[in-house]
Amino acid sequence: GSSVVAGTAVVVDATDLAPRPGADADIVDRSKRLEPALGDGPVLERRVGLRPARPEVRLEVERRDAAPVVHNYGHGGGGVTVSWGCAREVVALVEQELAGATART
Repeated sequence: GSSVVAGTAVVVDATDLAPRPGADADIVDRSKRLEPALGDGPVLERRVGLRPARPEVRLEVERRDAAPVVHNYGHGGGGVTVSWGCAREVVALVEQELAGATART
């Protein structure tokens, strides 16, 4: 068979990993309004996760004891949406660091 992953409920500054009462029903109801073909299929699993967010994504190189550290975090619930672009930027930053290291040797 097939399954569908539906979500999310955003709760700013949430730290509790317990399911919120009514949150799954709200998610299911909104999903069915968007896609009526979901019908009355059962909820197979519930998961709760924390998604750290910042006002903007941190994507930069920091030098620590002469070693480069690439920071790439703070995506919040948009991580999947922006992952490809952020991954390309990480590759570009690493390539710049490698080119700089080669030039220094």
